[in-house]
Amino acid sequence: MNLDETATTLFCLIAGDDIHDTFEKIADGGYPVPFVGRCFIYTFVIIFLTSVLNVFIFLIEDAYDSAKQVRVYEAARFGWWGRLTNRWHRRYEA
Repeated sequence: MNLDETATTLFCLIAGDDIHDTFEKIADGGYPVPFVGRCFIYTFVIIFLTSVLNVFIFLIEDAYDSAKQVRVYEAARFGWWGRLTNRWHRRYEA
């Protein structure tokens, strides 16, 4: 195994996809310029994975902020009675 095959295999493992066949087709001469094809796949997968992870992180942060704002709103609306009943509900919900 050479360095090129090793890098391709590790990249396919990190990406979590079955794109190893695509890399083999490029290496077998199925495409006119193999180097450009490999660079395109590398950049596309890296940008796509980064975008998907950023969207996922944004959704989690947004849900956390919404829950935090609801809790602050309830505490401001009900005062000490809201804090008391929230403790009671948390204790007896489980």
